[in-house]
Amino acid sequence: MTRVLAALAGFALGSVMLAGGSAAQNAVEVEQAFRQIDLNRDGVLMIEEMRAFFGSGADTRLTMMIVMLDEDASGTLSIDEFAPVLAGGAQKGITDAQAQRLFEYFDSDGDSVIAPAEAKVAMGQMSAGMTEAQMDEEFQRTDENEDGVIDFQEFRKSTE
Repeated sequence: MTRVLAALAGFALGSVMLAGGSAAQNAVEVEQAFRQIDLNRDGVLMIEEMRAFFGSGADTRLTMMIVMLDEDASGTLSIDEFAPVLAGGAQKGITDAQAQRLFEYFDSDGDSVIAPAEAKVAMGQMSAGMTEAQMDEEFQRTDENEDGVIDFQEFRKSTE
């Protein structure tokens, strides 16, 4: 497996990123990895292709990756959306736009806040093994103004 595929597998499984190598070498390896995962050769990565490549055990992380990186809201990743995560962008934290897309994904009823039930679903997806008490504690810690919901500003602060 190339360095790029190893880094992407690390991202899908919760660690990260492509390190070392020249910019040109990294670009070539990112393109090769993209082509290897793009099974139907349509120029975009779908969750099904990523699942086939990395296995269903990484489903949640792959879904989160697509939600965060899918700038055009197509439900797929182009090479331009795919490459930055491997070039070290994810090590610096997520962008405001990525945080907004992730917030909207977790805000399942679209009311611009994350209610406790939505938060538990989200935390269950991202942090397998959390107890109900741990989820409640995390929600309370994130809900800084103690109004019983998490707004985008509270959510964004928790992603920094």
